[in-house]
Amino acid sequence: MKFRLIGEDNIFGFFREVERTYYAYNPLNANKYGFVFPSYRPLVEQTIVVIVDTSGSIGEEELQYSLDLINSLVKQAEIYLVEIDTMIQRVIRVREVEEKFSFKGRGGTVFTDLERLPQFLPARDFTACIILTDGYVNAFPEENPLPGAKWIGITTGVIPENSPNWIKWFKVERVIEDSEE
Repeated sequence: MKFRLIGEDNIFGFFREVERTYYAYNPLNANKYGFVFPSYRPLVEQTIVVIVDTSGSIGEEELQYSLDLINSLVKQAEIYLVEIDTMIQRVIRVREVEEKFSFKGRGGTVFTDLERLPQFLPARDFTACIILTDGYVNAFPEENPLPGAKWIGITTGVIPENSPNWIKWFKVERVIEDSEE
C-alpha cells in the first residue's frame, strides 16, 4: 500500500522560497520567443526538521512513507530527523536513509516535548518543520519551538483538533496498487 499526498505541490511550494534570475540568457530563445525565460533557484539553503510520530498507533506503512519522504528531501536540503511519541526519542542529521532503518518509540502520542526541540538541534535558521503523524495527537506545545520555520503537518488519519494555528495541515490518502488487490 502506498500513500498519495493531497495537495503535494502546495506543501513544497509553501516553504520553498525562490528567487527569479535571468542570468541563463540564451539569444536563440530570445529571438525565437521574443523574450527570455526566467529561471528559479532557492533563495536560501534549505534546512528542514522532519518530525516523525513513532507512537504505537503508527503502522509500518506510515513509517515507510516517512522514510520515502526523507529520502526525497535529503537530496535537496539538510535534514534533521526527530522521532517522538510521548517524548523526543532521538534527533539525528540524515545524509541518506539506510535500508534497515529502525525507529525508536512506540508509546503514546504527546508532542509537548517538542518545546525542548531547540536543545537537540544546532543553532541555525530552519526553513521548515514537517510533522508526519496519523493525527491522533493528545497535546502540542503551547508555543512554537522554532518560530522562524514554517510548520507543515502531514497526516495519514485525522487533522488534530487541538493543533496550534502555526501548523498548516495536509492529508495523505492510501492508494491500493493493482498488485495488492
